[in-house]
Amino acid sequence: MEVIQMIDEVDLCMWAKNGARYLPQVLKRIDEVIPSRNVNKKIFVDDYSKDATVEIAKDFSWDVYENEEGYVLGGAKEALRHVESEFFVSIEQDVLLARSWWKKIPPHMEDPMCMCAQGARVITSSILTHIDAARWELYQKLRWASRAPDRSLDNNLWRTDALQKLGGFPSSCPMYVDNELYNKVSHTPYKWVVDSTVVSLHLRENNVLSAGRHVYNVQLLSRRRHQLSALTILARWAGETLWSPRVCVYDSRAFPTYVLLQAYLLKALAIKGLREL
Repeated sequence: MEVIQMIDEVDLCMWAKNGARYLPQVLKRIDEVIPSRNVNKKIFVDDYSKDATVEIAKDFSWDVYENEEGYVLGGAKEALRHVESEFFVSIEQDVLLARSWWKKIPPHMEDPMCMCAQGARVITSSILTHIDAARWELYQKLRWASRAPDRSLDNNLWRTDALQKLGGFPSSCPMYVDNELYNKVSHTPYKWVVDSTVVSLHLRENNVLSAGRHVYNVQLLSRRRHQLSALTILARWAGETLWSPRVCVYDSRAFPTYVLLQAYLLKALAIKGLREL
C-alpha cells in the first residue's frame, strides 16, 4: 500500500435506481478493494427505487440520500453536495471494481493537474461487447480519441476541489454526464486519465431487448429534456441505422446483433414511440 500513501482518505459515492440485482456483490467488492481505514464517508443517492436497493445499501453501512432531481445527473450532483474529502470515488451500481483498482488508480493523482483518474471497464454481455469492440476499433482507426467509449463515471477517483472549480457535474444532459464533463475538462489544463491496465466489469444482461430498451428510453428522455420532435427522434434513429453498419464492418460478429437491435428499436418506435411522441 506504500504507493497510495498520498491519499489518506476518500469519500465513496454511488447513485442508483432499482439496483438490487447486482448491488450486493458490487458493494462487497468495494469493501474488499478499498481499505476501510481509507474511507471517510459512504454516500449513496437513491432515485426512488422500488426494489431492495436502499435496504442493501444500508446493510453495507452507506448513508442514503434521495435523488430529488432524478437520473444520473441528479444523483451525481446530490452525492457531490455531501463530499467532504479532498478526493472522492464514484462507482456505478452495476460495476464490479477491479481488484487492482486501489493500488493503481490513486498514484495518478500525484500529478496535481489530474482531476480524474479511472480504469477501463468491460461489459459482461457478449452481445454488447461485440458492438463496443467494433466501435472502439473504428474510433481508434479514425483517431477519435475523445469519442472512444472509455470515459465514464463508474469507477473514478476525483480531485474534489478541481471538479468544484469547474462547476461540478454539468447540467446540460441528465444521462450522458460523462461525455459533457469530459468535453468541458478537455478545454482546461486539467487531465482525465484512463488507465487501461485496470479493468472492472460492467455487469449487464446478455440480452438484445434489454439493450434496445435502454437506447429507446434514452431517446425518449432526450426528447422530453430538450423538447425534441418526433421527426428529430426518428432522424436520430435513421442516422444510427446508416452509421452502425460502418462500425460493424470492423467486427463481423457485431453485425447480427446490430440488425436485431435496430429491429427492436424500430418496433418500439412504431408501436409505442409514435404514440408518446
